Amino acid sequence: MDITYAQLADATWWHDVAERELERARRLGDHVGVLLLDLDHFKDINDRFGHLTGDAVLRAVADVVRGCVRGHGPDLAGRWGGEEFVVLLPGLDPADLRAAAERIRAAIAAIAIRGVDRRTGEAVVIRLTASVGAAMFPDHGGDLTTVLLAVDDAVYRAKDRGRDQTVTASS
Repeated sequence: MDITYAQLADATWWHDVAERELERARRLGDHVGVLLLDLDHFKDINDRFGHLTGDAVLRAVADVVRGCVRGHGPDLAGRWGGEEFVVLLPGLDPADLRAAAERIRAAIAAIAIRGVDRRTGEAVVIRLTASVGAAMFPDHGGDLTTVLLAVDDAVYRAKDRGRDQTVTASS
């Protein structure tokens, strides 16, 4: 098992576990939810406050995401890449998936990190938001690749609609 920030799975290990979970759900006729979270304007945080502060922000988000999933259950949170996080939520129905996405999005919006503006030297509190895509197996795809494409598209639609929101994949 490869673990990264705040005990989150790395993308490779997350993908392997997700493949097995979708196969299990296929056999049992169950649902599996997938969330993709993309931090809004994260590049601005790195540019304005530096990469060390950006890393502190990513760690805080990782802690929040991990704290929002069922800790001893089947959920699996992972670092997808850059400023993206992915969550596997087996056994949820579509309404519960959306509620989980909104709970995580709101928890990210509540994060407050202190930073010093590299240009002005001013100490500020950094607030952030996330655009969240939600997709459900098998509703939005019959395999992991298709579900991931659907959830990725949903994230882009969340960003296009103004960011800081959850968008569910199209059927």
